[in-house]
Amino acid sequence: MFRFRAVPLFLVLCVPSFAIAQPAPTAEPSTPTPMPSPTPTPTGTLSPEDEKLLKEIEGEARATRPASPPPTAPSVPGAGLSNLYNPAIALNGLFAAAAFSESERPEPGAHDPQGTGFTLQNLELTLSANVDAYLRGDAHVIFTLEGVEVEEAYLTTLTLPGSLQVKAGQAFTPFGRQNKIHPHGWQFVDQNLVNVLLFGGDGLRNPGASLSWLAPLPVYTELLGAVVHSRGETAVSFLGETPEGVEERPIDSADDLVYLGKLSLSFPIGPSLTVLGGVSGLAGPNPTAAYASTRIAGGDLYVKVKPASAIYAFGFLQAEVMAREYELADADVQRDEGFYAMAGARVSRRLEVAVRGESVRSDRLLDPEALPWRNRFAGQVTFRPSEFSKLRLQGNYDVLPQDADPILGGMLQWEFLIGAHGAHTF
Repeated sequence: MFRFRAVPLFLVLCVPSFAIAQPAPTAEPSTPTPMPSPTPTPTGTLSPEDEKLLKEIEGEARATRPASPPPTAPSVPGAGLSNLYNPAIALNGLFAAAAFSESERPEPGAHDPQGTGFTLQNLELTLSANVDAYLRGDAHVIFTLEGVEVEEAYLTTLTLPGSLQVKAGQAFTPFGRQNKIHPHGWQFVDQNLVNVLLFGGDGLRNPGASLSWLAPLPVYTELLGAVVHSRGETAVSFLGETPEGVEERPIDSADDLVYLGKLSLSFPIGPSLTVLGGVSGLAGPNPTAAYASTRIAGGDLYVKVKPASAIYAFGFLQAEVMAREYELADADVQRDEGFYAMAGARVSRRLEVAVRGESVRSDRLLDPEALPWRNRFAGQVTFRPSEFSKLRLQGNYDVLPQDADPILGGMLQWEFLIGAHGAHTF
């Protein structure tokens, strides 16, 4: 609109000067009622009518004109669009020093402190950006002392109708709550026992695709379905490892993939309390026989209390329970189950505390030498100098059936983050 109103403005500025330079026009003889000549105005001034029109045009121009960039930021055509699609880059480093009363029983998780001494838990390079107006791309690359690994690399749709969203690529399977959280987002230095038992030390993450739907209900309700490749070292409950003497099971059809179904709910209770809950189910093949399968079910709960008057302080409760049925070649079924529960609080801007209790149990039919059960208790204190670094001190009390005395462990973790800071999981 501003571009077309500039033409009258030009005329307004030119007409008075033209009127001064030319004599006043006379009426044509054939015109019954001659129009009066415009009244000349002094040089450099406008008539009251022109002045009023000029002010109106200038007002509209100011209202529609975009804000000028800061003097230090040069105006480059297309710069805003270019920055929109440049990836946000971050590097996260996670380290730990630990000491245990029993050196032969290190933590079972792949990112846990590996016995007494120092451990590089995670060095993660993250790249994230909108690919275009329709897709977003995310990649997480892990550097270890042994090499480089693609932890996640996937696309997410941005504009599907009907509150639908598709995610496809290599990613953590969104079973429950803990499996999809990266190590630097954990509430404790080590991984939960039940997650390691059912999903392995690295968690369940394989190539696949998911479709989620946000239902139009008064409370947050999300339905999610996913299909995931069943083979690989991170698919330990499925075709991850073929037992000795057993022929490798081929993947011939859609029946040989892993399927996930999940329901998530979230609703506020008053201004200070929010409750999130969900149920998840997994089903897929395992390598013990041609038609053997694995089924895993779980429920998760997260409660957050944040007083309306508090700026930093909040409290939380998080818990999950999981159970697995693993079919064997002789028609028997190994059953494994476990749970964890943790509670904590951020007591000030920089200080957090939390406690955790957990337990797992296994039938041990696959491996008679595996632990039949294990209980563990932990407490931690975290100091955050800023949102880009942290120090965490944790103590463990581990109870195992064949040990008369519990295994004690102490861990000190430190973290740094360089670059763009992604949002934390609620």
